[in-house]
Amino acid sequence: MTILWLPLAAIAELVKRVLSALLYPLAYALRFCAREGVILWPEYLFHPDNVLIWVFLDDSAALEYGKEYANKPKYFPDFIWDTNSDFLKAYWWAAIRNSCVNWNNWRAFKLGTMTSEEPHTAKNFCVTRTFSSGGKRPYCEFWLFGKWNQIGWIKRGRFEIDVMKSRTYP
Repeated sequence: MTILWLPLAAIAELVKRVLSALLYPLAYALRFCAREGVILWPEYLFHPDNVLIWVFLDDSAALEYGKEYANKPKYFPDFIWDTNSDFLKAYWWAAIRNSCVNWNNWRAFKLGTMTSEEPHTAKNFCVTRTFSSGGKRPYCEFWLFGKWNQIGWIKRGRFEIDVMKSRTYP
């Protein structure tokens, strides 16, 4: 039954990415009003002051790098990294590359980490994972044209979609 969640979650992910690209500039401008400064989850989240703005930001980058983006050139296209614009770097990082990071981290914080998974032996599989909050979520992993793909809730409680990644079969 929980496998029916996957198409709905994929559609929600698409909507989230579009909203992030459109609304991130507003969130960036109001970012100082969105956080209380109190850490909710060490290394990941501040306690939100304005949730509607806060969900579009990336507190984990702010906590680790002191900026709204990962301050390393390997994460950016050269034409963005070579600019002196913190906004463009933050927009690429938090709105395009990783949309709604705080929303994803908050959901992972509430769901908890994976405690068990249905057994599987096949290289292509769909399983139900149980998390420390008691929630059950689906996860599928499969190979297509020699490339690895995954969709579902990963072990740390985040929903992820990875398509056509280079990876060796274990």
